[in-house]
Amino acid sequence: MAGHGPLRRRPPRHRPDRLPAAAGKHRPPPRGGRPRGLPQHHRHRAPPRRRARRHSRHAAPAVAFIEANAHHDIDLAHVAAAPFVTPRAVQHAFRRHLDTTPLAYLRRVRLDCAHRDLLAADPATTTVTEIAARWGFTHPGHFAAHYRDAYRAAPSTTLNARPGPRGPLAGLLPSPSTSCSWRRGTAAAAVQGPQD
Repeated sequence: MAGHGPLRRRPPRHRPDRLPAAAGKHRPPPRGGRPRGLPQHHRHRAPPRRRARRHSRHAAPAVAFIEANAHHDIDLAHVAAAPFVTPRAVQHAFRRHLDTTPLAYLRRVRLDCAHRDLLAADPATTTVTEIAARWGFTHPGHFAAHYRDAYRAAPSTTLNARPGPRGPLAGLLPSPSTSCSWRRGTAAAAVQGPQD
């Protein structure tokens, strides 16, 4: 391109049907009340109230899935598959309605189930590590730290503080299990909220 001068831009073409309203023609207000300056995608956004209900529909099945499968090895993809949404959508729903993340909620459910098992276990035959491993905590130190944060006591203290199922109280105490009935439905009910 040697010998040619600098490239020049063409002036924009003005189409008479796209002139601004100040050019002499009065345009009627748009249908639906949407100002003409907003991008196209704003026209189809759901109102905030409907969006909140949609996210609560995502959180409720995920909460039920976590509570029913806390004893299995599950991750965020499994939790998101329950309400048939993306992992990001289920994270957003948990943040908005439960003020936590799905995996933090799963950890809390597992901690509560481990706590119930520690209270019901016999310290002579059961160890804290066994109960922690039963509920998916593979690192005993991490389990002890999370447990101490939640219950303000060491798991070994809880295990040794209350006698296991012996003597006349043996039938009254819950037995350790692989499925914990951790406040079933309470978080799901909180997510659902009042029906409109």
